[in-house]
Amino acid sequence: MYDSGRLKLFLAEFPATQDASWFEMKIWEKIMLVIKVWCLPRVTEKKLRKLHKNIVAAVVSVKKLGLKNESDMTCLFPSDMMSYGLGEEIIIEITSTLDHLQRPGTIQQQLAMALGNAVYALGATFPNARVECSFSPIREYWSSQS
Repeated sequence: MYDSGRLKLFLAEFPATQDASWFEMKIWEKIMLVIKVWCLPRVTEKKLRKLHKNIVAAVVSVKKLGLKNESDMTCLFPSDMMSYGLGEEIIIEITSTLDHLQRPGTIQQQLAMALGNAVYALGATFPNARVECSFSPIREYWSSQS
């Protein structure tokens, strides 16, 4: 979609229609799964890489997704403006363009649980963390407290 000669992309809401340009469809096709891990405390690069490796392994373990490695997903660790409370609650947000993740159900539950457990398993790194995993917009929900 173009507005005054500018390309407008809203990846979380992009409608896959026949009106979409080839370029828009290629971008939409490439960005299939985005995982954001919020509220992490300051940790070393080594610990972040271990967390990234656990997240990739968790996603790949959900076979029905058909994802093979880290190039099939984007994993982000946004920093927070406030350090108070970081590491007490860790939020995993999943945004996806995969058709079978657009509808609530078993695959969403499997992915949320796999990702939640992958982060929660790093208990030594985040000893008191409550881990929650949800889809954006929220369709399925997993919590280490449930």
